[in-house]
Amino acid sequence: MQRLAFLKLAGALRRLALADHNVVPGAPPRHEAIGTGLAIVIPERGTPELLAECLASLRVALLPVDEPRQIVVHVNGAPRRRYTALRMQFPEVQWLFTRRGLGFSAAVRRALRAVHQPWVYLLNSDMRVEAGALRELLAWRAPFVFALASQIFFVDQTRRREETGWTDIRVSDDHVDVVDVVPEDDCVRGNVYAGGGSSLFQSAILRQYIEQGRGYDPFYFEDVEWGLRAWRDGRLVLFCPRSRVHHHHRATVNRYYTHREVDRIVDRNLWLLRLRLLPLPRDSSDLPGDLRRVRRQLSKLPWRTLCELMFTSRLRDAARQRRRVAAAPYGLDLIRTARLHRFVEPFATGPERQCAIVATPFLPYPTRHGGAVRTAALVNQLARRFRVVVLSDEATTLMPLTVDALEGAAALFVVSGRVDDPGAQGRLARAHTHTHPLLRQAFELLRTTFQPRIVQVEHVELAPLVTQRKRNEAWALDLHDVTLGVDDDEQANRAERAWLRLYDVAVVCSREDSALLSDAGPQVLEAGNGIDLRAFTYTPSRERNAVLFLGPFRYAPNRIAIERFVREVWPAVLAAIPSAELWILGGDDAPTITRSLPAFAQAGVRVHGHEPQPRAFLDRCALTINPQRAIRGSSLKVIESLAAGRVCVSTEDGARGFVQDDFPGLVVVDDVPDMARPVIELLRDADRRLHAEPPVSGLLARYAWPTVGDNLLATYDRVIAASVAPTTKDTP
Repeated sequence: MQRLAFLKLAGALRRLALADHNVVPGAPPRHEAIGTGLAIVIPERGTPELLAECLASLRVALLPVDEPRQIVVHVNGAPRRRYTALRMQFPEVQWLFTRRGLGFSAAVRRALRAVHQPWVYLLNSDMRVEAGALRELLAWRAPFVFALASQIFFVDQTRRREETGWTDIRVSDDHVDVVDVVPEDDCVRGNVYAGGGSSLFQSAILRQYIEQGRGYDPFYFEDVEWGLRAWRDGRLVLFCPRSRVHHHHRATVNRYYTHREVDRIVDRNLWLLRLRLLPLPRDSSDLPGDLRRVRRQLSKLPWRTLCELMFTSRLRDAARQRRRVAAAPYGLDLIRTARLHRFVEPFATGPERQCAIVATPFLPYPTRHGGAVRTAALVNQLARRFRVVVLSDEATTLMPLTVDALEGAAALFVVSGRVDDPGAQGRLARAHTHTHPLLRQAFELLRTTFQPRIVQVEHVELAPLVTQRKRNEAWALDLHDVTLGVDDDEQANRAERAWLRLYDVAVVCSREDSALLSDAGPQVLEAGNGIDLRAFTYTPSRERNAVLFLGPFRYAPNRIAIERFVREVWPAVLAAIPSAELWILGGDDAPTITRSLPAFAQAGVRVHGHEPQPRAFLDRCALTINPQRAIRGSSLKVIESLAAGRVCVSTEDGARGFVQDDFPGLVVVDDVPDMARPVIELLRDADRRLHAEPPVSGLLARYAWPTVGDNLLATYDRVIAASVAPTTKDTP
């Protein structure tokens, strides 16, 4: 029997590894409107005292729910007579009784036949629901949302929070870990799966998934499969931390199963999840090395577990499920960052607004550099008219965020998958590296979900995303820097021109950049780097002697510029004014980068990492500098300096976008060495500096973000009204 089992195992693994081979992914789903109406399903087995507490809390939680509802309790494996008092106490409940014990999945399947509402909240009988728990979930329902999970607390508060409702999955060659994560705030988040003990589901889709996942009986991991399938089918699974429940952990399971048996079933079903949904090595002949390793691991399972896998329909069903999942439109990799997504604005509340998707190759929140400031500010302006969903490709650098930090964004989607190839050179290679398949897949998911009327793409690196454009969408490319014609790479120039022709609008930061696109194809809108005028209060510099450079080193022109300044200019400044200081706010890596460079060891040079309050440095310095050369776009540091009332000494390239306004506080020189004389004179002559530095409100007004936003929104209104699918097909 044992030899037969191992032979069957080898054959089964070969079939499983080939089950999803050459299956063509299907089209994304069409999300049909879904009505209101709530059912609560409670599978119950022999814990009437806990069920009484559960139903009492549920009765309170349903008070603010003003829509059709039903409560279905399915008692299985327990005598009917034990529930006589409860049936009298809770007449609003629909009671189902099954004589034998069914386990979680079978009990829910049976109860779902009695549900006639479009949404169903699965609730364990050993849960206590807080008063506002259901109301919080219902606000986030939408046709594209499959499930919404409540936050779970243990009734025994001394226990470690191993169950929270916010979930993650980690898959490697040898292991699959399904874990719960403790939330750090109350923001609604993406969720790998919604637990079957305290979550809201679309009834029709749940019926489909639960019927196709019978192999997990009696309990555990069927809900993980539901979540993975939902994401791959193009439906969202969310975690709502403000919806709170309290759990008597394993109060039912431990009455009928030993701890050892529970652990065995958990281990079996974790393997079943892997065999049904997760990647396996492929080989059409004998077992390859990786698959042999899987077989060795399976062969170490208890004999009973191996028999339950080999001599039942579980592995046959696993192959069928692998083929079904392989035909889903979205891949498993899209799920790996699910819990990083943030949702700020409920789908079911507020005025109906059209959607805008903003796709950016970096994470704009929190705003730690000039490009992030610009992107976040434009999102905030778009939010005056649109529900803005931000798609970012920088999951590896995600930092703790508060909801307030998201400013106007209604949702933030974060993906990974970008592989920076050191051997890939040039603009074209960079564009293809950034516009990678996983980002494209995530964009397609968002488009299908939110149906945007305007898509705003940040930076030329993501310009190829426009090749996915569809009819009735308007597209805008926000070029922080215009790179067209920046070098003699004709292949890259042809590609950029082809992409530009597919856009309705190219948004640029300066008049100089606008001129570079005069014959590129799309309408060109100049929307310069702006400022929030309310954030600046002028304080005269008086006797101060510090020179400030604001420029994160992650943007190479900043690092190159300040290195040249400290080598070629700072020695002359020190010789003239020994007490002068140079403050460099270079971002996270700046102290490490400059530690080994002798020029930065000069007297007075102070290199700072990331500073959350850079405006405090503006208030304390005497003047600012911008020694950048050979850049496009415009520098946020220049307009912020002028708004703060600090003279800025800049190269001509560094002052792009602002020279035409004749700001008294902007001193422009030809090259970096030419900066020495005005810096020294302004440090020595405080009266001259104080005369030039007061902010000129009339000149600054055109750079206020609301003014920039007015122009942007007016342009978008026009292109949305005229939007049609592009006819140019010569994309690279």
